[in-house]
Amino acid sequence: MKLLDDETQNPLHICVLQSSYEGSLSDTKAYDNYRCTPAYAFNNSPDTKNYKFTSVLIKKATAYSQVRDLVRTGTFDAFFNLCDGALDEDRAGISVVQALEKFGVPFTGADSKHFEPTKLDMKMLAFFAGINVPAYAHVSLHDNIEAVCSHLNFPVIVKHTSGYNSVGMTRDSLCRNMEDLVAEASRFMGLFSDVLVEEYIEGVEVTVLACEDPDRGVSRAFTPVQFKFPDGELFKHFELKWVDFGKTRCAPLADPVLAEKCKAVGIAAFDHILGGVGYGRSDLRIDANGNVFMLEINPNCGIFYPDNDGSADLILANDPIKSIGFAKLMIKAAIQRNIAILARKPPVKVSFSSAEGRGYHVLASRNIAKDELVFHDEGRPLRLITKQYVDRNWSATDKAMFTQYAWPFSKKVWAIWPNDHNNWRPLSHSCNPSLWFGENSSLNVFARRNIAIGEPLTMDYATFCCGETMEFDCSCGDAACRGRIAASDYTTSSQVREFYGTRVSDYVYQQWISRSSESI
Repeated sequence: MKLLDDETQNPLHICVLQSSYEGSLSDTKAYDNYRCTPAYAFNNSPDTKNYKFTSVLIKKATAYSQVRDLVRTGTFDAFFNLCDGALDEDRAGISVVQALEKFGVPFTGADSKHFEPTKLDMKMLAFFAGINVPAYAHVSLHDNIEAVCSHLNFPVIVKHTSGYNSVGMTRDSLCRNMEDLVAEASRFMGLFSDVLVEEYIEGVEVTVLACEDPDRGVSRAFTPVQFKFPDGELFKHFELKWVDFGKTRCAPLADPVLAEKCKAVGIAAFDHILGGVGYGRSDLRIDANGNVFMLEINPNCGIFYPDNDGSADLILANDPIKSIGFAKLMIKAAIQRNIAILARKPPVKVSFSSAEGRGYHVLASRNIAKDELVFHDEGRPLRLITKQYVDRNWSATDKAMFTQYAWPFSKKVWAIWPNDHNNWRPLSHSCNPSLWFGENSSLNVFARRNIAIGEPLTMDYATFCCGETMEFDCSCGDAACRGRIAASDYTTSSQVREFYGTRVSDYVYQQWISRSSESI
């Protein structure tokens, strides 16, 4: 995979993906139907020779097949994803990201996990990250609006819970009393089923762009921009955002202390809400006491407009990095992130064979060196269940699977296989395994020796699958085969203990410690 440096002669080929409005009923179709591309940032730049951009409009209905066909060409080094269709829109959005992830190619912007957090998600994640957010209420159909919002102080503002592009918002979305709130919230719920009501923060509105930065290794933010709304306007509703946007003025936030505070909030929101992936533009309010409140963060925000007049474009125009520097940084980040993702992918594949009753098993997908990390399981999500629950509620078939594949964390709590079968690891047992745990009962799994591509990956079941019922005749065929495998092998056999040391599950190790203490 190419990664551009100063000596590279051949340009990087970048495919720019943008949501198509063809046949769309989107509220923004009449105002936002521009061809956006980072290529604009390279106009009249010497860097033009290093990048070649190809723009493609993506339809929601054909997003997967379009991305698949583009990937199949083998033409592109990275995809600059500007698709921003929301979940309830008829424009391409998250389905594009899912396709890009499926095909394992570099792409800019949010990943599928962080593509469209709701405003409720944002507020919760912001709260636990120590970011100020306005007090709010979530109102659903059939809720008593007055009761649910009784704790809020007026004025309040009514918003879409997932919200994008100020859709549904009018001047009347700012409510100064309960009567107005009931009317506006009812209107919103008639359109979208539920609604977010939050206290309106009197003060300055600021927007700040943050992104991942592979050069620094930490996220960064750019010059915050302050909005000055036209007389009589207090917030960015749909008409002001799209119809009369030209009447809104902006300039870099003049106060350097407040600017740094806003950048810090923008970075924190990007890291904790968007996972530090891609880029995101946060809308903030600063009250009279200098307190900064996050209203929302926009992943895959509009950018690279023809006239350079999107909010993110205005930020970059006022920052030393400029649009061209940002475009280059995002392309580099996409490529390096993809390299890191591929490097973290276990070098394995699941295969099936009817020979000798092997069934499903795991093979090395490439040569693996001795001591190489094969499965990074520290921090990996696990499903936990108690043995008594299994005994009382599971079928005989599922209990048999539990006996074969579950492994204990304690005498009562067990880890079981993931719900998603794509993450199953049907590792075979061997008394002379190719894999083992890291030292000191690490959950990470390493190569015990050099492993050739296509070789079966095996572990010793007695090092972790050691419940009371785990016992079977071994057919591994190795010279070191113990014949009969039992849960107590590590506890009762000094030879097994000497072989594995502390490279066993903590439960197995503690069983031996407990037995040793009893024998003293």
